[in-house]
Amino acid sequence: MTKHFPSIRCVLIVSASFLFYTQTALPAPTPEPELSFDIWDWTAPAQNPDVFRVWIEDLAGLGFTRIELSVPWRVLEPDPGRYDLRWLEERLETCEEADLGIRLRINSYYGGATPDWYAGDRWLDAQGNSVPQGPPSIMDERFWDHYGPLCEKNRRAGQGPEYPL
Repeated sequence: MTKHFPSIRCVLIVSASFLFYTQTALPAPTPEPELSFDIWDWTAPAQNPDVFRVWIEDLAGLGFTRIELSVPWRVLEPDPGRYDLRWLEERLETCEEADLGIRLRINSYYGGATPDWYAGDRWLDAQGNSVPQGPPSIMDERFWDHYGPLCEKNRRAGQGPEYPL
């Protein structure tokens, strides 16, 4: 009985052809460009849910793919350790309905976003004087004791209802 084995040359040619075909036949998909728009929490579109909805619908119609939204700390944590995420959830739902991605920025100081109850150190200028709006010092552990858990609550809210708050 005679056994027939393909020659090594034949195997290499077939293998090389297959590799060449798979490398050239499937070009990498071109990612869609992202087009984002910032909405700051102290502006009318962020403060008024009806205006926010109109802006979101208009931006989606113009081809925007993501909203970058600042979220006021004072609204999300009105009392120490008590979170009220309705402001955020309402805006997340509006963006989801318009099929827009969202990136959140938790505003801890600008436009009066620091909660009145916050008792930590504040930023000072080079001469040791307080600065306008009195933003919290990120060097104070009391800031992180509140701000860190708030960030976690916001992260979980953005992941959907399967993550209980």
